[in-house]
Amino acid sequence: MDTFPPSEISGFEWGDIIGVISTQSDLMALLNAKQASLHGGPVTLTAGATTTVNNAAVTANSLIFLFPTNLAATVATLVPYISGKSAGVSFTITHIGATGSETFNYLIVN
Repeated sequence: MDTFPPSEISGFEWGDIIGVISTQSDLMALLNAKQASLHGGPVTLTAGATTTVNNAAVTANSLIFLFPTNLAATVATLVPYISGKSAGVSFTITHIGATGSETFNYLIVN
């Protein structure tokens, strides 16, 4: 089992770790050290410009990550991003020209 913190991220801040985490175990160690609460699931984008994902775990300070799970979700012109959060209710993904076949997993970190 990996130990935390790895020497290269000792004394980290969230903004300081980009490019440092290279394995899933590094990420899990970081999240455990921050005592983060994790939530997530799958989502299929709706055709058009926005998709709303209902999840009561969302807070104003949630970090929300999207991970493509099919080829359609990797199209460079799709440009999905989290455009809004409604605490305790949902978050909104804005995207360009989704057809309704693009699938992602999302991870909410609180």
